[in-house]
Amino acid sequence: MRDAEVIAERIRRSINSAVFQPHGRPRPLSVSVGGAVFDQPTSFSELFHIADQRLYGAKQTGRNRVTIAHASDYPMLDLQKIA
Repeated sequence: MRDAEVIAERIRRSINSAVFQPHGRPRPLSVSVGGAVFDQPTSFSELFHIADQRLYGAKQTGRNRVTIAHASDYPMLDLQKIA
């Protein structure tokens, strides 16, 4: 999980430090990253749901953040009932 956090944080910092000046006016850039890692068979839908929840959490706690969760920290989801 640590590798995913390091890579996501590197991406976040790169975007945050990028120079963006449309029409000569500087504009700050930021990105929030939500991710999910796994070490056993897990469906794409489940990983997507976990990553989406992490992204929502990052945005709710101030944006411009990285939040990664391990799939085993979440109970199996019945995504058909959620959808």
